Amino acid sequence: MTTRMMAMIIATFVATAGIAQDGAEPVNLLANPGFEQGLEGWDVAMLGDGMGRASVVDDAIEGRRAARIYATTDRSWSFLRQHGFNVAPGEGLVLTARVKASSSGAKIVLTGGFIWGDDPAGHQRVHDTHSGSGEWEVLRVSLTVEQLPVSAAIGFDYNHAGEVMLVDDVRLAREGDVLGAEALEVAADLRLEAQRDDLPAWVRAALRDRADLGITLAQRLSALSRYNVEYAPALARLREYVEARHQLVTWREDQPAAGAPLVLERIEVRAADGRAVMRLSMLNAFGERSVAVRVIPGTLTDSGGDVAVEAERVRLLEAIPVGNGTRLVDPGEDRAVIVPPGMPRTVQVVIPTRGLAAGDYAGTLLVQPLDRENAGPPQEIEVKVIVEP
Repeated sequence: MTTRMMAMIIATFVATAGIAQDGAEPVNLLANPGFEQGLEGWDVAMLGDGMGRASVVDDAIEGRRAARIYATTDRSWSFLRQHGFNVAPGEGLVLTARVKASSSGAKIVLTGGFIWGDDPAGHQRVHDTHSGSGEWEVLRVSLTVEQLPVSAAIGFDYNHAGEVMLVDDVRLAREGDVLGAEALEVAADLRLEAQRDDLPAWVRAALRDRADLGITLAQRLSALSRYNVEYAPALARLREYVEARHQLVTWREDQPAAGAPLVLERIEVRAADGRAVMRLSMLNAFGERSVAVRVIPGTLTDSGGDVAVEAERVRLLEAIPVGNGTRLVDPGEDRAVIVPPGMPRTVQVVIPTRGLAAGDYAGTLLVQPLDRENAGPPQEIEVKVIVEP
């Protein structure tokens, strides 16, 4: 999604949520962040042997221009940097940049207590590094300032001769402003997903509730001064909300419950005909690409903690959509299911219970995305199996 499109979405939510317009778009503390005025406002630091090169080219991802940093030798460590920002100790800052490079030596750096390129001993420094994929990537770092000055820098560190990086759309903003805007993005996504007819009604309702929560949290933070004792807890809650933006939505397909959370926490199932069967549904609502999700059952234990059913005996079957119905297939030894963006996937879990004494048994079901960036952190679901006489 482009910056312009994101601004339009945020503006819409600002109008409907009652948040002050001047707080909707985070204030960028950097001068000339998109290099549309060449390198004006940027300090070109030629470190190492001083042989690096920096220029501006017409190869941007936003606007028309981008910065180009070229390493002429193995030791031409060159950075673009700014400092002297109007910030105070205790403030949280977020630095982001779009970077294109074929080297993992390309990085962004945010410092407190010194200017990048000087002696960093005893001061704050955080960085994020490009993967070297040759594609545009968003690099991001956060820092709670303990000492001034603060500096932001983008460039090469330990590069090889001939390597090139492009930089565009650099942003340095206060964390509260960034999280408030991102919460409105999340709320916009949730509202869109809540309009889908192919989702259970309770899932759509939960998505709307989650969207409303994001708006409320953004409103609350925007109304507080950072010197207010309630500011830090409000900021932490908003950060938690934003970090869970790509969380897989999970629910029990065969027993949905109105008002249930978007992340399933507990399953209770009664055994019948020598087995306990449950159907776990997953929705990759906000990721941009398909993700592999490993579903890992735990050992089932009795009330005394003794093993009743080993995890290896639990069978998993993926419900593959076929025409107007589904077909159950074994996902293989790694028990991984591919969950496309925006398309629910269901796994049938079968626990053998024949021969077990009557009583309650406890276990777990771990939903472990192999791509946390697009599907969020793992989810551990408590499982209770009831075996009747």
